[in-house]
Amino acid sequence: MTITRSYNKHTNTTYAYETTYVWSDERQRKVQKKKCIGKFDPQTDEIIPNGRRGRPQGTKNPDIRPTEHSVDTGDSLSNTKIRQSIELIAERCAEIERGIACCSSALSEMRKGLTKIWRDDGSH
Repeated sequence: MTITRSYNKHTNTTYAYETTYVWSDERQRKVQKKKCIGKFDPQTDEIIPNGRRGRPQGTKNPDIRPTEHSVDTGDSLSNTKIRQSIELIAERCAEIERGIACCSSALSEMRKGLTKIWRDDGSH
């Protein structure tokens, strides 16, 4: 088993592969089996493991560690921002609802007018 490098020019990334050779009875020769184990860090030239090889569960970036959040019942800055965002979303929903109601009544009046024209016109 050896570790080999493979450069992807489209993503500008060098990947690390675990390479092994196994005998193939079908082909009657050795066949190369490669398994991606991560990427090479451009600065340190160390392997950054992918999800199958030791990356902490729940994180996509190995440099980001999960943090614990405590529930704060006080009126902190983040709670204020969340409250403002919810109020803004509620206002937008109300605007959409009013627009739909307005359009709905206009379409209803248009339908009634067309039905009246259709009934009054005796050529059909």
